[in-house]
Amino acid sequence: MSPRNDMAEIPVIDSEYVEPARVPVVDYQSLASPDNAKRRVAVQQLDAAFREYGFVYLSNHGIPKERVEQAFEWSRRFFELDARVKELIAHPPSGEIDDNRGWAKTGLGHTVQMVFDPDEADAFRQSNPDCKETLELGNPFSATVPPNKWLPENVLPGFRAFAESWWTDCEGLAHDLFRFLGEALQIDDRDYFSRIHSENDCHMTWNFYPSTPLQKPGLENAKRLNAHTDFGTLTIVFQDAVGGLEVHDGHIFRPIPPVSGAMVVNVGDMLEQLSNGRWKSALHRVVAPKQHQTPGSEGPRGEKSVKVIDRYSLVYFGVPNPDEVIGIVRGCEVPGTWKPIMDGEWGKLSAREWIQKRLAVDPESLSLAGKNAIVTGSSRGIGKQVVLELASRGANVAICFVSDLSRPAADKLAVEIRSKGVSATCVQEDLALNGSGQRLVEKALAGLKADTIHILVNNAALDPDSPTPVLQSPGHLFDRCMQVNAKAPLELVSAMVPNLPHAGGRIISISSVLARRPDVPFAAWASSKAALECLSRFWAQELATPHGLTSNVIAIGPTMTDYHAQDPPEVLEELSQLPSAAKRLGTIDDVAQIVAFLASDASRWINGDVIQGNGGMQFS
Repeated sequence: MSPRNDMAEIPVIDSEYVEPARVPVVDYQSLASPDNAKRRVAVQQLDAAFREYGFVYLSNHGIPKERVEQAFEWSRRFFELDARVKELIAHPPSGEIDDNRGWAKTGLGHTVQMVFDPDEADAFRQSNPDCKETLELGNPFSATVPPNKWLPENVLPGFRAFAESWWTDCEGLAHDLFRFLGEALQIDDRDYFSRIHSENDCHMTWNFYPSTPLQKPGLENAKRLNAHTDFGTLTIVFQDAVGGLEVHDGHIFRPIPPVSGAMVVNVGDMLEQLSNGRWKSALHRVVAPKQHQTPGSEGPRGEKSVKVIDRYSLVYFGVPNPDEVIGIVRGCEVPGTWKPIMDGEWGKLSAREWIQKRLAVDPESLSLAGKNAIVTGSSRGIGKQVVLELASRGANVAICFVSDLSRPAADKLAVEIRSKGVSATCVQEDLALNGSGQRLVEKALAGLKADTIHILVNNAALDPDSPTPVLQSPGHLFDRCMQVNAKAPLELVSAMVPNLPHAGGRIISISSVLARRPDVPFAAWASSKAALECLSRFWAQELATPHGLTSNVIAIGPTMTDYHAQDPPEVLEELSQLPSAAKRLGTIDDVAQIVAFLASDASRWINGDVIQGNGGMQFS
């Protein structure tokens, strides 16, 4: 996923205590017991944990405590090396799956999602980075996978030998677990999961989250590893005593604290697909835990600062053989509770094709994980589709509406968005009133429990009245159009500026082809949209240097929304025949996709432009 550092700032999590997730502890030895009754109970517990949480603790897993401590000690020794030494085995600057080897410096490693495109990573590093270093390893004993990158033996004697033996330990655990999965699903072929991993084309990541100053610019960045799901089948995690791992329970993120002597195992996207949604690939992240924060220095803006201590984790990712098709396992034909994250044609792809396709549709530079967005006029139509798209990419959203009649729709939309694992708040404000922009931003910040707004989408607009020649347009109509369509966005931007991130803010305004078409007599409305386009260019010029912000406009054409839903068929046909390259009406998703791109880091070099989002009805 989705969505991904320099060691700048991670804010303090300033929230009330959240109870840990009630992830059960299952005895590993009971899962492997020759006693059928004992094993059956343990397998049922494993199944229940994966169905409800997607996570489980496994105790008595067979790797001695001393051995685990030794692994963490080797990890500490490696990451304590000078960066110039670790650069000897630096992770290649390639986005290829097979290039996922070596040391990834802070801001480069996106280990779980295995995304390593340098341009994408650089963009994300500037906005909302993961604060960690990683060492990426593949199967050290396979001749069919790219070789690992090892330091010269005299630099860290014994390290390679230990890392290879640790791989063997984790590989053995994984294949035991794969056999437990077959029993939990009660499929005839109990060795099915082990067999589809027979090439052991898996992946291992050693993570180091450095001791880092924590400022307080906004709750949204308080992540050492951003929210995501895992690509593969099963993930095995050994975490130290510091903690910070959290899982989303469908409403909020809850801690998965370290349990002495237990490892954590979680379901990945491929296993959710293979089980037909029986088991849950849960959204999870790593944050800076409050219990391990200590007083620090004052930040550059005078904000309070604390430090969080180092954290280490050792992770093994189960990945099927490259040519195995990730379909539904025979015996799992009845759909489970969880709709697979990747359904439809994904069930016909091989493991390698699955990962390649996932990277293609979910690059880090398009992720909005942890961003906070305000979308005006978003309880229905284009605005509704925009907030759904932003939320699907990881953004927290403020759903803005005017009247009490829109409250039920906004509340329903908020529930749907929260189910995606992000935050949503509903803000009622009439943009026709002076001062509404400031009030709306204040309400959005309070509702999202944030100090920062990354994205503003000026979508709300007073709908055009009946066509009227300019000299016959009543003055009050001009006043209302200018207030809602131009002045209110100006107020919103003015209120947003003090709450911008250090870099990477986005202003996206929805305009219309009518702003440049005097042949269509909507004078008041078109004039206000032209004013909005002009304001956007001023914002692009004046806010780019001090704030790293971009401001762009999307000029849409006729779009099928509820505004046109009641039009007679002949009117819709006439609209679709207006001069354009596409020869059809636009859809709300057409617009939402452009908004999401402009909101992302991939659009960072587009500023002060008017994007023709109208299917070629108008050309710049």
